[in-house]
Amino acid sequence: MTSDNAAINELATLLQNSKPIIHSDIFSTTIAEDSEKLKGFLRGLVGVQLLDAKTVCKEMILPKIVSKAPQPSPDELLSLTKLCKEILGTDLGYGIELWVKTKSGNIKTSKEVFLSSEFKPLRNWETHQAFVPGLSFIDDDYLSADCTDDDLRMWRDFFKSCRHQGESG
Repeated sequence: MTSDNAAINELATLLQNSKPIIHSDIFSTTIAEDSEKLKGFLRGLVGVQLLDAKTVCKEMILPKIVSKAPQPSPDELLSLTKLCKEILGTDLGYGIELWVKTKSGNIKTSKEVFLSSEFKPLRNWETHQAFVPGLSFIDDDYLSADCTDDDLRMWRDFFKSCRHQGESG
């Protein structure tokens, strides 16, 4: 597996070293059509698993930021969460709860935080925080400087998929 992301490539190498693998040269000796049939046979009937960016993310990155894991540092959390959002989108799995960096600098679980104003949530609880003390809001450090409305929608969907409460209550 090769990716444009160096971190994914490094993690893929670590994951490959922990599992038995079929060498990629097995596919280079056959013509393209036969190669696809062989891949289908190996995955479908033999049970060989494909090692792609999603697999690497689910097995190597996501376990580091789920709320059952020890809290990572804020910088590591931001980096790993951005990577997961980029690779997995909303495909995190059922009932996944993540660690999230808040505007106050604390790290809380995704069910304890709300989207901050910068994410342009449907219900903006941050504008009324004076009336509801104790609310925590997701740090805008997750967002890039050139964040588009589409990027914001993807972030909202990502946090909603990890049991974020800010959209529904």
